[in-house]
Amino acid sequence: MAKRVLAVIVALAAALLAYNFLTTGNLTLIPGATLSAEEKELADLEEKLKQEVRQFAQAGRAAGLSGVDTTASAEAARVEIEKIQRRLDELERKASATVKAKVRKLEQELREAKESMGIR
Repeated sequence: MAKRVLAVIVALAAALLAYNFLTTGNLTLIPGATLSAEEKELADLEEKLKQEVRQFAQAGRAAGLSGVDTTASAEAARVEIEKIQRRLDELERKASATVKAKVRKLEQELREAKESMGIR
């Protein structure tokens, strides 16, 4: 009986750790603080960047496999990435010091993504 209770507690703790990691990016049992508005926006921009890079890659694969014209999908991804760049520039100007470091990291990821996509 005690082993079952212990197993349930361990399973719940693991589930809580996984949930907190997926929602906040921190591996903790209890989240220390909620994200600020700037941090939430930055997390949204990071997710959107990943999504647009996937969309661009998918357009390239579709064009290569089927010969279908996917320039519209690729162009839409490029336009969205440019919007992300502008929003990051705005966010960096008004962000707090801790958020600025995260913004710079995301800007580096954005530069790498643009380089791999052939965007200048």
